Amino acid sequence: MQSKDDTCKPFDDSPLIEKPQQGGMCRENFKQFTLDVNGILRHHCSRKKVCPKDGATHRRASIVISSRCSDEDSKFIRTPGKYPKSPVQTLTSRNT
Repeated sequence: MQSKDDTCKPFDDSPLIEKPQQGGMCRENFKQFTLDVNGILRHHCSRKKVCPKDGATHRRASIVISSRCSDEDSKFIRTPGKYPKSPVQTLTSRNT
């Protein structure tokens, strides 16, 4: 997952998109995210929060990077990866 803007300074409401990574790694700073102790997900280099667009609660809601995200809408829960031996973990919104 990464910002559609491919930058450390994404515009507000910049959608997150899934983009295949060469070698399966996301090493660029603009592809990094941080989940804090309160469960708030942030885009690492811009420090903007990640949330469903316009506070949507349905399963197909667009996920965006924005300074307008509320703390509550930006809370996610770390869950096990899709595959049993995968080191990858996924995040699930607390609102869905």
